[in-house]
This record gives sequence, C-alpha cells and structure tokens, in this order.
Amino acid sequence: MGELNSIQLQAIETRKRIADAALDLFKEQPYEQVKISEICKRANISIGNFYHYFKSKEAIVVDAYNAIDNDIITLYHTKYFESPTEAILWLNTSAATIIASLGVYFTSNCYRQLFIDDLIYTISPERTWNKELIHLLYEADKVGELIDTNLDNLSSNISKVARGNIFDWCIKKGSVDLVTCWTTDVRNILSMYLKAS
Repeated sequence: MGELNSIQLQAIETRKRIADAALDLFKEQPYEQVKISEICKRANISIGNFYHYFKSKEAIVVDAYNAIDNDIITLYHTKYFESPTEAILWLNTSAATIIASLGVYFTSNCYRQLFIDDLIYTISPERTWNKELIHLLYEADKVGELIDTNLDNLSSNISKVARGNIFDWCIKKGSVDLVTCWTTDVRNILSMYLKAS
C-alpha cells in the first residue's frame, strides 16, 4: 500500500477530530445529553460532515473501543516479554491504565450505551483484544506454562474479571484503584492455571 494522499490524510484527521470532540464531551456530561450538534461545534465541522464519518454518536463509542484495543496491541508488538503469561498481565495492566485515564464518567457512559444498544462487540471473539488474549493463552500452553485446561473458558474468565472490575470501578465512582484491582485479579486467575515450577 502506497503513501496516503492529502485527501486521505485530511479524512483521517477529520475523523479523529470528531471522535476526540465526542469523547471529551462524553467525559464532561451524561452521554444522552451530548448532541451531535455539540460534537460538530467542538470539532468545527458541519452536521453533514459528521454523518459522512459516523452514522451515529453510538458509532463513536464502538470506534473508541476499537481504538483502545488497537493502541494497546500496537504498543504490545513493540515490547519484549519473557513469557506469554507476562504478556497477558501487561495487556491487562495497559487496558486498565487506559480506561482509568479516560475517567469513570466517560466509562460509565460507554457501558450504559453498550447495555442500551446491546452491542456485543466487547465480548465478540473477533474483537482484537479477545483474539490477542486467546492467542497468548495458546502460546502459554504451547510452551508448557499452563496446566491442562480449556483455554477458551480461561480467556472468557479473564475477560469477565476485567469487565467486572470496570463495572465495580464505575459503580464505586472511581473510588477504587482500577489498575491494581484488575491486575491483581488477573494475576490470581492465572496463578491457578500455572504449572508449578
């Protein structure tokens, strides 16, 4: 694939500007109160231009999930890990850190919208995050780090713990340390499946 031309680069920049404006507004006020006209005003674009890039403000939430996953996976591929389980812990710590940085208000709004819209992206096996997690579990099994177990179920349990920690953090209005709780719980789950050394 060749270099992007100026029109393509401008389209990428506009899409990012819209998403950034929306995410800022979602952090500042309840999701349902954010109007597309406000997003457009903050992004300095027309409403017609908004619909050229996103079919709805809900699509921005899905886009944000994709962006978080992609950012984590991109950074992950620049790192070196001693073992697959170390990589699994790093992925979870990184995800928790990013979500904590987005803030409890934004995350609560996203979760609420996921419930309303019944978006199954977060649990889809095709989600980038889920694919990388199951890949790492299979790698850990292949190198003999794990006891004999159903790796798909283990992947599902780790993901449930992650979602549970996020939900708990939202309910408690950010009063708990999301990164520590999430990482500790994932470490504890993995320890139950690690072969004794």
